[in-house]
Amino acid sequence: MDANISLVLFGEVPLLLQTRQWMLQSSGYDVRKAKSIGEASEEISGRRVSLLIVCHSVSVQDGQDAVALLRSRWPEAKYLMLREEDSVEVDTESAVNVSGVNGPQRLIETVRKIAG
Repeated sequence: MDANISLVLFGEVPLLLQTRQWMLQSSGYDVRKAKSIGEASEEISGRRVSLLIVCHSVSVQDGQDAVALLRSRWPEAKYLMLREEDSVEVDTESAVNVSGVNGPQRLIETVRKIAG
């Protein structure tokens, strides 16, 4: 795993954030987390971001705002939208929607596929 791949987890449920951060760090990723759009903005505006993961707990507006900031600051970065429903849809070349309830292994596999 490339330790230079930097992920930002954006969600409003502390336990989910902590669990996902731990799983992804255990898989070798540099993971930072944000619990609000303000924190997400700080993380995205700071160090390079390879992948933004937006949890289903984030409002649609805050998720869109975070993605817009990501695209403006790091155009090559990708983002992953976690959803409650059990579906996977590719919206654009840089976005993937994946169910947030499919389990940890699915999240790690999807991140590996997208970010490397």
